[in-house]
Amino acid sequence: MSADLRAAWEAMRYRRCCAAWPQDFDQVMADPIAMRLVRLEAMLRTRSPATRQMQRTVPPPYPMTRPYGLTTDVKRAAAGDRDD
Repeated sequence: MSADLRAAWEAMRYRRCCAAWPQDFDQVMADPIAMRLVRLEAMLRTRSPATRQMQRTVPPPYPMTRPYGLTTDVKRAAAGDRDD
């Protein structure tokens, strides 16, 4: 696991968001927030591609019809008149 953490840290340290991090691995791991980010990066790097594909979800399709009772005319809707 230590090698995975070092590889993740090496990959992250050149990113612009991590530019202010210390240049020493031990100092980064002493910071609880930075340590958690490195652990997350290592976890994502060690997952298999099949696991990553299974976790992606497809959003539901956009409804092409309006739900019953909804009109585009605001005045008619305020008066209680519905499209039947």
